[in-house]
Amino acid sequence: MSGEGGDAVMNEKMEAAKKQCFPKDFRRIMRALQGLTEEDIQAPVPAMKERILKSTETSPLELFEAVFDEVNSGWRASPSCPVNVDRRHFVVPGVLIASLRNLGYEFGDRDVEEAMSRGGKLVLSDFTEEGMAMMADIHGRSGEKHEASSVRLSDVGNYLEDSRFHRP
Repeated sequence: MSGEGGDAVMNEKMEAAKKQCFPKDFRRIMRALQGLTEEDIQAPVPAMKERILKSTETSPLELFEAVFDEVNSGWRASPSCPVNVDRRHFVVPGVLIASLRNLGYEFGDRDVEEAMSRGGKLVLSDFTEEGMAMMADIHGRSGEKHEASSVRLSDVGNYLEDSRFHRP
């Protein structure tokens, strides 16, 4: 849609999308504006999962960027509808466990697949000294340093409660 009339219609549809209370409804409208179907959105998922499973990167950031660089090269929608709209939720846990596996920790493909299947769920952890030592080791293996935060699990819980997140 181009021209003044097309722009007005597009703006009207964008405003309608912004009024949606539920993310699924918002995404449905935005996809329709881009001419995308659910199949278009899901098409890259198997290749993304396979890329994570076959990875050799030890840096989670490098692996994350590699996954999206590869899938972006075949993405047909405009940059205003990024490739990672719905599918990024499985990528982060898969990338983290795959990177740990690639650093020599005892994780296999099944562990990576399980992490990806659980994607999108919020997991909070309050590390013990042993857990913090493990995180320092993980970061150290890739030449990084893991800084301990002063934020505690109770602080995160209070934030989530104040932000209207609720436990299931």
